Amino acid sequence: MTKPETSSKADDKRRRLINAGLGLMEDLPYAEITVAMVAERARMARGLVFYYFKDKEALFHGVVRDLLNGVRQSFEENDVLDAQDDPRAWLRRELEVFLDFMAAHPQAMETIVSQGWQDEQDEAGTTMMDFTASRMLLAFGGSPGDELLDAALHSWAHHCVDFAIRLRKTAPRSDRSMVVAILVNQAEAVFTTLETAAD
Repeated sequence: MTKPETSSKADDKRRRLINAGLGLMEDLPYAEITVAMVAERARMARGLVFYYFKDKEALFHGVVRDLLNGVRQSFEENDVLDAQDDPRAWLRRELEVFLDFMAAHPQAMETIVSQGWQDEQDEAGTTMMDFTASRMLLAFGGSPGDELLDAALHSWAHHCVDFAIRLRKTAPRSDRSMVVAILVNQAEAVFTTLETAAD
């Protein structure tokens, strides 16, 4: 057997475990998920989980990275260069991608936040909040060296996640266009406030 085939089989098994972990994270709170459940869902021996991952937490860090890599690809389809013509329209599209993701993975996102994993780095070595802040800077023309703006954009990105989770629990029938408008207005307020202070 050649090395690429061996590597491919290992990648396939690792992928099966990650998919099984994600499936369980979509259905159950993290504390209720066991390694045995992941192995059973992946149709693999329990011992193989520990061959590919040090422990349950390492497995779920892999699940989170995989999930973030997927959402990052979805965001990149909303080309930030399109923001040059109309940053507000670009941001509305960006928020639609975000809300679609939150709707598709509600329990997983709740687990990510409750476990403090929202700052997990994706395969590019960037957290989702760093990724969001850098896209906002490009779209709205902010200064990359502005520490206050950077902190405000990171805070806004965290707020978007918290807001979507809270809406799911307390106002699940909220008008989506209103949710987008609120988040767009909050983001614009960051830039407007800092521009006003600079004048």
